[in-house]
Amino acid sequence: MGNSKKRAKKLPKQKKTAEQSQLLKQIKSLEEHNRRLEIENKHLQEESKSISTDRDYYKKIIENAPSGFLILNSSGKVLYANRILRKITGTKNYVPGELDFRSFLTEPYQTLFAEKWDNFFKNPENRTVESRLLKDNKEGSFVNITGIRQKVSIPQFPDSDIILINIEDISSQKKTEQSLKESEARFKALHDASCGGIALHDNGKIIICNQGLSDMTGYSQDELMGMNALLLIPEDDRDFVINQIASATEEPYETNCVKKNGDIIKMRIRARNVKYNGKTVRATEFRDITDMKNARKNIDDTLEYLQMILRTTRDGFWIIERDGHLSEVNDAYCKMTGYNRDELLSLTISDLDALENPEDTAKRIERIMTQGADLFQTKHKRKDGTVFDIEVSSSFLSGRNKMICFGRDITNRKQTERELAELNQNFVTLLENTDDFVYYKGTDRRLHFCSQAMADITGFNSWKEMIGKHDMEIFPEDTAKIYIEEENDIYSKGIPVINKINPYYDRNKKRGWVQTSKWPVFDNDKKTVTGLFGISRDITEIKEIEQKLNRELEEKNMLLHEINHRIKNNIGSIEALLSIQASSNNSTETKAALSEAASRVKSMQSLYENMLISNKYDVVNANHYLGGIAKSVTEFYSDAVNITLITEIDKLNLKVNLAFPLGIIINELITNAAKYAFTETGSGTIFISLKKHKDTEQSNAEIILKDNGKGLPDDFLPDQAEGFGLMLVNMLCRQTGSRLSIYSQNGTVVKILVPLS
Repeated sequence: MGNSKKRAKKLPKQKKTAEQSQLLKQIKSLEEHNRRLEIENKHLQEESKSISTDRDYYKKIIENAPSGFLILNSSGKVLYANRILRKITGTKNYVPGELDFRSFLTEPYQTLFAEKWDNFFKNPENRTVESRLLKDNKEGSFVNITGIRQKVSIPQFPDSDIILINIEDISSQKKTEQSLKESEARFKALHDASCGGIALHDNGKIIICNQGLSDMTGYSQDELMGMNALLLIPEDDRDFVINQIASATEEPYETNCVKKNGDIIKMRIRARNVKYNGKTVRATEFRDITDMKNARKNIDDTLEYLQMILRTTRDGFWIIERDGHLSEVNDAYCKMTGYNRDELLSLTISDLDALENPEDTAKRIERIMTQGADLFQTKHKRKDGTVFDIEVSSSFLSGRNKMICFGRDITNRKQTERELAELNQNFVTLLENTDDFVYYKGTDRRLHFCSQAMADITGFNSWKEMIGKHDMEIFPEDTAKIYIEEENDIYSKGIPVINKINPYYDRNKKRGWVQTSKWPVFDNDKKTVTGLFGISRDITEIKEIEQKLNRELEEKNMLLHEINHRIKNNIGSIEALLSIQASSNNSTETKAALSEAASRVKSMQSLYENMLISNKYDVVNANHYLGGIAKSVTEFYSDAVNITLITEIDKLNLKVNLAFPLGIIINELITNAAKYAFTETGSGTIFISLKKHKDTEQSNAEIILKDNGKGLPDDFLPDQAEGFGLMLVNMLCRQTGSRLSIYSQNGTVVKILVPLS
């Protein structure tokens, strides 16, 4: 530009044209522009130098920063990592854009970070996550990762979207937090594990408490926080507690505590003043001593109870010192020996023992001290010189170097044992000599004992060999099953078996018969069956005689049946002959007499027919027998009079000697009614009933026979009746002890009260 100006000055002066002026303006404009460019270039050079200086400065700051710093592209590849990050991750060399940042992380943080990765791009605000870095493929530091998305356009990082990552090492902080948590956990565990309640209170207001106080009072910890602790104290005890708090005493004291549900418990309180959050508060321990108080009372009660037992028991009690002297006795032992208390306390045990000499007694004392206890029998001397059997239970108290002894007078028991031994011998003698099968079984249905007769019949040498045996091991299976089945109700229901006839087989397999009774044996509760006692008597010979008698009886019954059959036939023949004779006779009176005789004979025939039908010869059914006679008589007179017969006869079994006269009585009464009651009308109704009286002490039956005919004459007297029929009725009533009454009531009524016994 300078050369141009010089050349312009050498031009000859000439008049400037318009084009020249325009050109000069352009030249000046170019010169001005060039000058500005030179200034800007100088400024740029200065700024570039300044930027370079700043860049080196900040790069140095970032490189040596106390926290890790990363620049990542949008794919998570590391574009830059500063020194501290390379140190905590163990990274020495890396190629920008190739190393994936997530390879620095441990699992599960890789997955967690991957889930949060997109958030760094969707939102330009800071995002912070906690993670743990790997160092040399091992778990390393805990860090906080803070990322922010930025858009840049610089040659080193052509990708316009990058993430700036700041990584803060928080390992020390994590350790401190973990230690704090563990310390808090230990404190809370110790706090809550306390056997009693613990609380801090400020002038009575609970600031903090443990679970023990909650468990003790029934209030939750939330309910206790802020509560006035005096509300846990019954009103009657509050003034006392307030005075204790005011005095700042550290000595424990006891009071009552009222629980949430209103229950009162005994409590021991110990407190002291402590500093808490800059204030003086009261640290208080609450201890539930209800059980301890109750235990103490129980101990006192038990001690009193034991003392009362020692005073009142019938067993003797004494304490022996190591040298053999008595140091304590109870009233029962004084009574046993006849000495008073002072006299006994002046004696040694050797003075009282009637069997052992002093040397033996000393040895026994040493043995008890070594073994700790002993139970033995001996004899003691009374003051009057007599002796008695005594059973002694001794225990050594090593802590006090004494022996406690209890003694029971067993004189009566010894006598009972002797009697029992004699009784047992007698029982064994019975078992070995009785002909009956005597046995006892337990709930397992096995024999505890049995008689020798049972052993002999079943093939055992001695009854003692059968102890523990089961029926299935003694008898054939079929026989054993019979015994087992009949015993089921004994064991399950306590129902005895009485006089049951059972078969058995002897050692030669020959069948015999026994009559058996078995009874349940009950426990003390009278309900639980503990076994059964049985007696079986061999009745084989009786059974054979019985079978022989049954055969003879059957033969006699057959003979009696044949005789009765022939009697019935003969009576039938007589009745037929009388009927033929009556029908062929022209005399009305004779014909009537023969017909009535035939009717009486037919009633006897009816009795034999009933006996033959029922196959019983001592009783007949009243309904069949008397009802049959009534029907037969009314049918006999059906040609002369139209009779309607109504019967209500109980199904009683009448003895033959009573049924026979009653049949004749019914025959005569119906005959009279048919002949005389309906002469005016030619028809009528006859009603017959026989009912057993159930409401009387004696067994009686009542026969009622009534008709709706014309009734009896006004001057009729039953005892003075002259007709043969009524005379026969009166005679048979007297013979059977029956009471007869006859009267008119819409016809004739006859009532007969018959004794059945």
